Amino acid sequence: MDRRECGGPRARFGAEKSRIGDKAVVASHAEGNRACGDRRGRAEGGEEPGFKMTAVITSIERRDNTPRYRIYLDGRFAFEVQEDVLIRLRLRKGRMLDAAEIAAIAEEEERERAYVEAVKWLGAKARTSREILERLRRRGFAEAAARAALERLERERYIDDAAFAERWALERAHVRKKGKRLIAQELGAKGVAPAHIRAALGRIGEDEEWETALALARRQWRSVAAPAEAARQMRRI
Repeated sequence: MDRRECGGPRARFGAEKSRIGDKAVVASHAEGNRACGDRRGRAEGGEEPGFKMTAVITSIERRDNTPRYRIYLDGRFAFEVQEDVLIRLRLRKGRMLDAAEIAAIAEEEERERAYVEAVKWLGAKARTSREILERLRRRGFAEAAARAALERLERERYIDDAAFAERWALERAHVRKKGKRLIAQELGAKGVAPAHIRAALGRIGEDEEWETALALARRQWRSVAAPAEAARQMRRI
């Protein structure tokens, strides 16, 4: 490593990344610390480095009209964060950051992005907790970040599997005229817990279940009666 780069922005942060979630900036920072620390230790007679580098936030810029902010360390762009992360972690111009703090920011930013992604998806229609978790996994979020976002959504009542199961069961029984067995299978496929399924099915009264069975019998009768009637008409010709 060039002595002139030891302690500079390149040694500390390596290649610039547009998103802190990539964690490359953290890895480069740690590698720079080790390389420069080893050089410093050798220069002082081979003692343990015990040396920790830091960087200062020199600028914070809002990205267009979005709730995202670009953070510059020692005059160089380092990463972006959501506005809530900026406020929650008190990131401000002049604050010093070390490698551990940058890693913590990366983890908090990924949790926040997972949460925002899930809220947008829930805006289209209600989902179960398993559906949200599986989507976040498919989108590439770390398991810890996905589960943290899920716990937050449950605390804030964006996700409620018990309420979802009840609404689903009543709609399928009253509007779609589906039986309890089929409704239970549908909810199970969506990852709803058996206890929630039983409670939801308990809200379907005997009258609704009778109407569902009668509607099913009528559909089946029409499917059988129509071909028989057509055959009779053909015999008359």
